[in-house]
Amino acid sequence: MGGEVGNRDRVIEDIISTRLKPDSDRQPYFVLPTNGGLEGADLSQILDGEVIERLSSTRMSVLRQMGWDGDAVMRGLGDGSLSRFFQADLLKLLDRNKACLGITGGGDCAGISDCLASFAQNLSRDKVMLGVQNASEGLALHPDLFPNNLILVDSLVRADMVGRGSTPFGSARLNAFDNDAQNVLDNVRYFGAVYGTGGNGGLAMLERIAKEFPERCVVGTFKSIDGDGLIDGRPTQMLGFNTAVRANRHAVYDIAQSAFAHGTVDVVEVFGRNYGRLAFESARHDNLAVADEGRDLRRKIEELGQIMLILIPEKPASMRDVAAEVLERKKEFGSCVVVVAEGFIPTDYSNGSHSKVSDHIADGLKQFAGLNKVNVTTQTRQARGTRPSYYDKMMGLRIGNKMAELVNEGVVGGKAVVYFEGVDAMQNDPEVVDLHGVSQGSTLLSLHSDEVLRKGGVFWKD
Repeated sequence: MGGEVGNRDRVIEDIISTRLKPDSDRQPYFVLPTNGGLEGADLSQILDGEVIERLSSTRMSVLRQMGWDGDAVMRGLGDGSLSRFFQADLLKLLDRNKACLGITGGGDCAGISDCLASFAQNLSRDKVMLGVQNASEGLALHPDLFPNNLILVDSLVRADMVGRGSTPFGSARLNAFDNDAQNVLDNVRYFGAVYGTGGNGGLAMLERIAKEFPERCVVGTFKSIDGDGLIDGRPTQMLGFNTAVRANRHAVYDIAQSAFAHGTVDVVEVFGRNYGRLAFESARHDNLAVADEGRDLRRKIEELGQIMLILIPEKPASMRDVAAEVLERKKEFGSCVVVVAEGFIPTDYSNGSHSKVSDHIADGLKQFAGLNKVNVTTQTRQARGTRPSYYDKMMGLRIGNKMAELVNEGVVGGKAVVYFEGVDAMQNDPEVVDLHGVSQGSTLLSLHSDEVLRKGGVFWKD
């Protein structure tokens, strides 16, 4: 193989994506200039610039270089100027010592894909980037099956990752070491570097890999729309949180606008099993909430913030007190919107048969406030796949660049590339710290005083 390389700078405008038909064969393949076949070829050069067409990382579409269409590819295959190779053919060229293996575990969110694109963009050209399909689930496969679950990242996939709403590699919540530790060790053993994104579970897996292979470079970063990560006791920012706040804030205040117009009581559930930060930031109505918003949303927050009632796990309240407050707000303002984190549990009211806290709260309002109708909305997973905010995009790009820098320099041991709370990712580079002490123990009370929480709309009784 030969030909020109150096297309690492390809952007999304330089590729064409075509949706696959439902009955298509989804086995990963690559269409390359023939140039004598694969013998003696350099895989990193092939992936950097020679790929004409390939199956996307999601296996849902075909990616092609700009200037090629399906007919042109078929003509090339027919006259022998192009050849089709399956991924297994290219993996035979792989030098694992120069390869970077990556996972994106836990719940997906915005910002991950831009982080991966930046990592690919800035990785040394003699290295090959691979993703593991379905993260920890794929990582735990038997070594004989593992190669079939890899995703080779070339310049087409790198460009296609820019601006995606969630991980292009797929995700899974299980801890691969709990599923089959020996498979994980065997699958990871010979790769020169391991990278990844995750919540506390995903980064804990990377931390374990770093301990098992201290001579390897292992780099990771936090992502979660809950925003509840800690490294060695220090709260960190997380990819996806800013995007989720902005998406939820629009949704919550659109509901508030409708509730006010119709004089209704609404309950909106958002993510946050132990941490009410997403609920608070989505519905707060103090000055900080309106600082960066457009005119329409700013008006809604200023006018309708008073009908918002925010319930978070860190500040317990009884259902009776919540119901009384809802009735008071409805009497004064004509409507009320209760925004509740999924982990909130009223102190005096059992869950009963409800699996969702929003149904639980609605049932309690009917019982204790005598309301005949309570509208319920679950605003959770919608915020995972939405378009990244500019802040998350820039944070992802900066983090991915720094992760690639660590791999290129051959830094060994486990490293986390993060922005700690209070650092502006738009203006500053991320910090590199040792990858240990990963947990999910952050609390909203460590970030804000009771005065700030009350002013923003959190409800509880002392």
